Amino acid sequence: MNSCKNCGTSYEDGQLGMTKNKKLCLLWQNKTTRQWYHVGNLLYNEENHYYQFSYELEKKRRGLKEALENGYQPHIAFQDLDKTYVSNKLFLPFARRVPNTNRPDYDAFLKKNGLTRNSTTMEILKATGGRLATDNYEFVNPIIFDDKNIVYKVEFFARGWRYYEGQKLMEQRSWDLKPVDLTFKIDKENPQDDCAVAIFIDNIKVGYVPAFYSAFFKDMIEKEQLFVVSDLSLDKNNIPQLRLLLKIQGHMTNGNTQKGFKEHFLLPV
Repeated sequence: MNSCKNCGTSYEDGQLGMTKNKKLCLLWQNKTTRQWYHVGNLLYNEENHYYQFSYELEKKRRGLKEALENGYQPHIAFQDLDKTYVSNKLFLPFARRVPNTNRPDYDAFLKKNGLTRNSTTMEILKATGGRLATDNYEFVNPIIFDDKNIVYKVEFFARGWRYYEGQKLMEQRSWDLKPVDLTFKIDKENPQDDCAVAIFIDNIKVGYVPAFYSAFFKDMIEKEQLFVVSDLSLDKNNIPQLRLLLKIQGHMTNGNTQKGFKEHFLLPV
């Protein structure tokens, strides 16, 4: 079990990584089972100004292979599973996930999601997940490591907020008070995810680490690796899926490193 009380420092963007590549991972959800799968990766090269999309062929757990076995059909715009697609503009299927700047509530939308008129397209996709009511795709952040695969950072929204006690806690607790007693616990009885990690605030269950990250966090907890919540943001007015944002940083200890981890050359969005 790892917990954090009033952890207040955070990494500056760009401290991890050395190139101008920025990446988001594309997830797909099976609506019947509610399971999420990492099916592809969107990369933007800031130096040469191009986008790149490819399917996730290497991930064994909850990757493209498992998704295909559980009902996934390749996107109509990206039919070749082995091809790396490149464009100097954001691919149209993803561009339609970015709100139109001419919509009357655009500035309110930006403020609600912590964005500005200067925010990049990748930052907008990162903040909103690029969600549409018409399909079951979502963009999320990769776990970012330094070039030695020792220091890492990641941020995500807690899953399952509406199904647990988060709403009750939100109404009864003053969120301006510090510290916040936040704890992660492995849930061995979870039928949906054999690596499930539950999130507790003040000993009240408020949700779960998204399945995309759960195997990593389960491994960190079992190996007693240290990580802290560098920031916790609660948006009472947002939809439940975007209610509780956690920013986490960690440091591998006791000689443990993520050997072979391929995200360390990427800057956070």
